[in-house]
Amino acid sequence: MPCLLVPDSYVTSYRIPRSVRAIPAILLILVAASCASASGGGLGGSQNTAEPLAVRPDLTWSISTRYQVDFWLHGYAMLQDDTTLVPYFKPGYRDSIVAFKKRGNITTQLDAHRDSLRAMLSGNTQLVGGQFLGLYFRSWDAMQKSLESFLKTSSIPNDGMNRRTIDLDQRSVYAIISASYSTPAAREWLRMFTRALQSEDSTYYASYWRSQQKDRAAIAAAVDTLWVQTYFAKFHGFLTKSGQSRGEILLSIPLDGEGRTLGEPSHGPTIAISFPDSVSRAVDAIYVLAHEVVSTISNKAVDDNVTPAEKRNGVADRYTSPAAVRGGLLLLQKVAPELATGYARYYLNTAHISFTAGEETAAIERAFPLRPVIATQLVNEINKATSN
Repeated sequence: MPCLLVPDSYVTSYRIPRSVRAIPAILLILVAASCASASGGGLGGSQNTAEPLAVRPDLTWSISTRYQVDFWLHGYAMLQDDTTLVPYFKPGYRDSIVAFKKRGNITTQLDAHRDSLRAMLSGNTQLVGGQFLGLYFRSWDAMQKSLESFLKTSSIPNDGMNRRTIDLDQRSVYAIISASYSTPAAREWLRMFTRALQSEDSTYYASYWRSQQKDRAAIAAAVDTLWVQTYFAKFHGFLTKSGQSRGEILLSIPLDGEGRTLGEPSHGPTIAISFPDSVSRAVDAIYVLAHEVVSTISNKAVDDNVTPAEKRNGVADRYTSPAAVRGGLLLLQKVAPELATGYARYYLNTAHISFTAGEETAAIERAFPLRPVIATQLVNEINKATSN
């Protein structure tokens, strides 16, 4: 999984496809302020904002949904080839949307420009990294206004983004967008993609998403109950020791076993995880959460045990996803051992790896290999973060 280079003054590390880490607090504050001033109540109200299931002042990790996160990821899911061992997106998601649109005789600009967008996206790791962008914003209305302004300003000769007419808030937001769309070709892709999504939004997706939220209300409640009544307490010690004492969990319809994490030390991470398809599978959300919250440890275990040359040529990135899968299992073995076997089966099934009942841990180690030094550091750091 390759790294994208972002100006050091804005983002210190940006990984594909799972997480963005160590985002300076000022950036998130400025983006939030920009979004608040731009949203004006959003498009149609609640579908564009975070929707906590309940207000719990004593709970430092909440569960929500956020329209623009799902919507932005939806656009990528409809275009991106999914060839990773742990899929970027839920298998069958694209086919289900295609079937839905066919039943309703719905055609949008995303359909019209699909081939061009797919061709430009294929193999372009910078563009692929843009799928995190929705996590920075609190509404689709605010997000598309920022994108439109960025695209308009970046077309001004002599590097319009640095002109004196652009204030600090705008420059900060533009820097975040530019991290994935810095070249003229990337900005042209972004312009086409944004217009295609606007067509999706106005034609059907906003109402589709609202309907899905209603249909999945019992599932969301089941996940919330598992988290609040059982697993928050079990994860709490690890989260605190790993610098994640607070954060937000977003249930996201397009996602599968690979979540998306936006990390910021003082505010805590925002983590988008898979929205299970049934109440009986509510625990899947806890599995993916475990996989995501170990990223600060698993990424460091990889970074500490590869050479600079391996980081440059992409060898290091091939260990990032296996380290997260292995780390999530190690975490659950320590804090919630009753979930460990289910977690292993979930990720083996997600990766289409066959296994023998009772030998799930060994199957995980074979399917997601790590250098011994990486595995050893992973074990040691998780033991340290879960010790009393």
